[in-house]
Amino acid sequence: MKTIILSSNEIKDNVNTVLIVFYIFFSFLSLYGFQETLINSLIVLLGVYLLFRNFNYIKNNHFKLFFVCILFAVYSIVCLFLFQDRVTYTPIRVMVHFALFIAVLRYNINPKAIKWLLYMYIIYIFYLILIQNVYINNIFPESSKNIVGWFGLGICTFYYYLEVNKRRDSGNSSQIDLLPVVLTLSLCLITLGRSNIACAFLLLIVVLWYNFKVYSFIKKITYLLILTVITALLIYMFYEVLESGFQRFDQKGFESYERDTMRIGYFDKLDFYTFLLGINANQYPFTILNSNFHNSFLGGHSSFGIMFMLFIGYIIQLFFRNFIKSFILVMLALVLLIRSYTDGIMFIGYFDFVLLTILFKIKKN
Repeated sequence: MKTIILSSNEIKDNVNTVLIVFYIFFSFLSLYGFQETLINSLIVLLGVYLLFRNFNYIKNNHFKLFFVCILFAVYSIVCLFLFQDRVTYTPIRVMVHFALFIAVLRYNINPKAIKWLLYMYIIYIFYLILIQNVYINNIFPESSKNIVGWFGLGICTFYYYLEVNKRRDSGNSSQIDLLPVVLTLSLCLITLGRSNIACAFLLLIVVLWYNFKVYSFIKKITYLLILTVITALLIYMFYEVLESGFQRFDQKGFESYERDTMRIGYFDKLDFYTFLLGINANQYPFTILNSNFHNSFLGGHSSFGIMFMLFIGYIIQLFFRNFIKSFILVMLALVLLIRSYTDGIMFIGYFDFVLLTILFKIKKN
């Protein structure tokens, strides 16, 4: 009887792992901008299936979170449709990410599947850039070149969350595979995204710190030597590309004229009502860049108004209270949040469910 129950649970875990992989694959296809209605419909159907499939679990264990999710979805309708006269998929995507969050929370998503998905994505991008000589901006014509590195970084962060969580639950103190973050950092270096490079490097430091805790002194020295050799080889192989990227970073840092314009323009338009209900993106100066704020925090406030400010306040106090106790999880969340500052990629983006899951685990710890 016990064997049958275990087999049934494993099947459910595998099915939900496949569904998460499908979601990431559909998100990848959406980067190309073709068959947008079909791709979005498939993502919504996947979310609806997960929501109804886990509804009893939600009702019995996370009904308060479900209520908060509905509150965010409804308030976004108030902000976007009633106040800003905009129709968007945001309320539906809120529910989809909640459904994905519940699936990751309830089931043992296989980290190896996510890791190999990351490898396939990186190999594909390397093939386009190094073999086909495709210009970075032309990889995803409908998106910024920064999205190329961000998508890999998002998958990589998700993988390491799953690995850390799996080891905590099983009491396994062995080291985590370093290759995914090294390849992700290489991808970010080649695609020249300044924020991607900085956040991938931060993720590398987090993984190294996690691994160093379980190493003996000899292993730590050996590990550092190997890492130094690998870094030297990467610098040697991609010196010209890296030199161009570092010169750009040295000149501009994280800032740009466009982002400064969006941020200053946003704060100039804040008043009592816009603070409560967000600011419409379809106005000057935001229309200069196709109504893209190039900042997820501005986009989050635009979509959710005061609800978003409460959410950010909750995150800040959660980090302060749990920084030492849940250091690794806090740092993984910071990788996503820091990267979100320079592009409209979160609130709502592709990997919001990953952030939600990490925040829940920090709270639970």
